[in-house]
Amino acid sequence: HSSCRKCWAVSTYSFTAFSPAAASASLYTHTSVGIADAVKAVPAPVVEVHISNTHAREAFRKESFLSPVVHGVILGFGLDSYRLALLALKNMKR
Repeated sequence: HSSCRKCWAVSTYSFTAFSPAAASASLYTHTSVGIADAVKAVPAPVVEVHISNTHAREAFRKESFLSPVVHGVILGFGLDSYRLALLALKNMKR
């Protein structure tokens, strides 16, 4: 979906290598090795976020290229998933 691509572009625009980030790569989570490689290269904590429970959806959504390279995954809590990801990142910095 084009709006998802725009969200990814906006969220990464101000991203620096030392800033914790909540990554919502949408469909690219399941299809892009390139995004996973980019996230892997970042030394700062990154949390993968999904609004829906991807394990309760189509079979291809159960595999994530991001999950092995992020510090944690939060999914299935609707828009609260973003709030929970930010809380987790805040607690990691302590």
